[in-house]
Amino acid sequence: MTMKTALAILGISTWHRVAMAENPADASMWAEAIEAKVDPQSGLVPFGRQDFDNLLGHWGVCTDQTSVLIVEELRQT
Repeated sequence: MTMKTALAILGISTWHRVAMAENPADASMWAEAIEAKVDPQSGLVPFGRQDFDNLLGHWGVCTDQTSVLIVEELRQT
């Protein structure tokens, strides 16, 4: 059983990278958040609270590799 499946059984909506593939707008936001973090020369502003709320606000939790890349930013918001 995956973590996503276990959380679903508990009634917790879980973002998983599969959700990104199902929603191209989310994929673009994830790409922007990661690029802003790893490439300061990109000119992108690092994501803040409102940005993460727009991206993840409708999920109870997020799991998987993509969210691990920005865990510090998520913790700070």
